[in-house]
Amino acid sequence: MVNFQEKTEEFATLMQAMKDFGFRPADVARMLNKSPGAISQYLSGYTNPSETVLELLRRIVEDKKREKEADSASVMVVGIGDADASAV
Repeated sequence: MVNFQEKTEEFATLMQAMKDFGFRPADVARMLNKSPGAISQYLSGYTNPSETVLELLRRIVEDKKREKEADSASVMVVGIGDADASAV
């Protein structure tokens, strides 16, 4: 069983990933159907996020990672295609 501190730390790590993707805590709160105050309480360790909230945030972060990877691949393909076209 995951303890209170581990859940708080995992939530903070996932929130940092969302911040790195450009999302604010208020954005994440909407995605999780939670209040911004609840997000703040999770981050401060005042309350513990449920396993359901953690699982949903894990899935959101994974989806955002896949989207970012797909966007990066698209940019590389477009860049390669442009380079080939100019060489002709």
